[in-house]
Amino acid sequence: MVTCNNCGRVNDESTRICRYCGTVLEHQKAQVRDYTPPIADAMNVGSAPQKVEPYSPPGAAAGGYRCPNCQSTYPPVAEKRISTEGWIVFCALLIFCLPLFWIGLLMKEEIRVCPMCRTRLA
Repeated sequence: MVTCNNCGRVNDESTRICRYCGTVLEHQKAQVRDYTPPIADAMNVGSAPQKVEPYSPPGAAAGGYRCPNCQSTYPPVAEKRISTEGWIVFCALLIFCLPLFWIGLLMKEEIRVCPMCRTRLA
């Protein structure tokens, strides 16, 4: 976790901009060490230590995705919202056929948004 120098709140390590105040965050790179568990080290007495991959959080994307706004690596979330056409049908039926106005609210579209900054993605 990275603490913002401006507001003092904690942000995710993958973000470059503070979620709360918008200040650019300064990241300190952590040193990744080769780690061999003691049991595995005892089994491989004569061999070289095995290199362990650094930990990545479960929500992080492996394909190199980055949000264009906040630079987080979490994959986008699909949300369903009432489409523009649905709102038009809703308004038209509200004026012309009152009992059926709710049909426009059933017309939904799926959009993708960043889970960190809620930016709509193309």
